[in-house]
Amino acid sequence: SRQSEAADIVLLKFLRAGEISVPKAAKRLEETLRFRKDRGVDGFRMSSLAPHFQGHDTIAGTDSEGRPVLISRYGMMDNDRVFSDTEAFVTYRLHVMEELIRKLSFKAGEPETLCQVHDYSGVPLLFKTSEVNKAVSAISKVFGDHYPETKGTTIFVNFPMAFSKIFQAFSNFLPEKTRKKFIIFGDADQELLFQYIRPEWVPEVLGGMFQPGGAPATAELPARAVS
Repeated sequence: SRQSEAADIVLLKFLRAGEISVPKAAKRLEETLRFRKDRGVDGFRMSSLAPHFQGHDTIAGTDSEGRPVLISRYGMMDNDRVFSDTEAFVTYRLHVMEELIRKLSFKAGEPETLCQVHDYSGVPLLFKTSEVNKAVSAISKVFGDHYPETKGTTIFVNFPMAFSKIFQAFSNFLPEKTRKKFIIFGDADQELLFQYIRPEWVPEVLGGMFQPGGAPATAELPARAVS
């Protein structure tokens, strides 16, 4: 049945994350079910986020591998409000993740991971680093513990050179498999984004054709970049 097929895929994700150890996978799954209950995750669709968490994220279309796409614009955020409360930030990103993950079909042979685009245009070079690090570390742990095997490709666009150098240094400590999941584009590399996501699913602010909140751009054939 459709439900049993989806359940098999979810169980396999936990098995792979637990190094194919049934006891490890079972313990991890139990902890995730408890986490979801305690956080009220399954009720998120009936609740709304505070205004300062809204309007930063677009979920639309698929990438070149058929994975659901999330585009988050960090330069539009009020960093003092978004990152000052770690628990509220975690809840905010959980809302977004739950909406994104519902785009997966959970059918055998179809994409099981996600494509995330982080737009850094307008992000100040100076901000409350300690608060940002604390919030990002917290949500990274939550995703790692309770959403195993969902990270596909993360693309950073309009990434400041200063951040890029820090990230490159940090990435040297990451396994090669993990490093390959991150792609960094500077502020002059927007066209390269079309190699991963078709222009009709890229928002206009990133040089594409998509208007969030409106109908997607349509064409008889997929759009392509021209020079």
